[in-house]
Amino acid sequence: MLHWPTFLTFYAAVLAIQLSPGPDMLLVIGRGVGQGRRTAFMSAVGMTLVAGFIQVLLLALGIASLVQASPFAFEMLRWAGAAYLIWLALVFLFAFLPQFVDPASGGPVAVRP
Repeated sequence: MLHWPTFLTFYAAVLAIQLSPGPDMLLVIGRGVGQGRRTAFMSAVGMTLVAGFIQVLLLALGIASLVQASPFAFEMLRWAGAAYLIWLALVFLFAFLPQFVDPASGGPVAVRP
C-alpha cells in the first residue's frame, strides 16, 4: 500500500531536483518561451509527477532489487540503454543529413564561407 507521507516527501525532493538548473530546466524554459506558461507548468508537473509515479511503482514491484541482485539483469539493462542511445543518435543524424544534399543534382552541397 502507498504510504502518502513517504510519497509526498519523495515528490518534494524530485521537485527540488527538477527546479535546479539542468536539462530539465532548459526544457521547461524553452517550452515556456515558445508555448506559454501553462505548457511550461504542465511540462514541469509531468516530469516530476509522472517520473515519481513510475519510480515508486518500480520500487514497489521490486525491480530495483532484482536489477541489484542479478548482474545479468543489470548488464541487459545497461546494454539496452546503450542501444537506445545509439538508435536515437542515428535517427537524429539521418534527419539532419538531407539538409546537405542538393535536390537538383543529388550531390553534396558546397559550403561557401
